[in-house]
Amino acid sequence: YERTDKSEEAIAQYRKAADIQQGEAGALIAAARLGVKLTRHLLAIALLDKALARAPRSGEALALYGDALLGRGDKKGARDYYQRALLGEGPVDRARVQALLK
Repeated sequence: YERTDKSEEAIAQYRKAADIQQGEAGALIAAARLGVKLTRHLLAIALLDKALARAPRSGEALALYGDALLGRGDKKGARDYYQRALLGEGPVDRARVQALLK
């Protein structure tokens, strides 16, 4: 759905996948990434809160949280999450995050 620009359907399917895979954060992170892309920052933050409850040290989720906060104008909060992302686990675009911290 995401590739065909059916964003609402994509988010709904990501949520269903997250319900099925209750211990995993991947579907929630994917939905949050789409939320940030669509500038639906509150939705992204809500999804990332759930994702971080499942994977508190996920560098990818922490960086996305920073993106969502930055999109809402919270530069200080974004900075905190970007710094945490660099210390987190898993895949994260370190160069991009470090550039945002400068």
